[in-house]
Amino acid sequence: MVDHVNGISGPGALGPKKITSKVPPDEVPGDSGMKADRVEISEEARLRSQVGSSEGIRMDKVLKVRQELREGTYVTDEKVENAVDKMLRKEFGI
Repeated sequence: MVDHVNGISGPGALGPKKITSKVPPDEVPGDSGMKADRVEISEEARLRSQVGSSEGIRMDKVLKVRQELREGTYVTDEKVENAVDKMLRKEFGI
């Protein structure tokens, strides 16, 4: 069981995490020649953590649009024409 205040509990509990010093990434104290562990978070995971469990947001669509924007394929003539048509219908009833 994880206790969000005090850490892990139960038999053989590790107890709260104690930070004694800050070590720059990729460096381990001493002259061991070893590198520190490192965690990399994917773009999708970062977005999901920002969005949380918000309903109505479809991450698959968000990621697809972001990819299309990077590749320069998001804006097409068809999309522009549809947007203009929608604006004209809304503003002028055309």
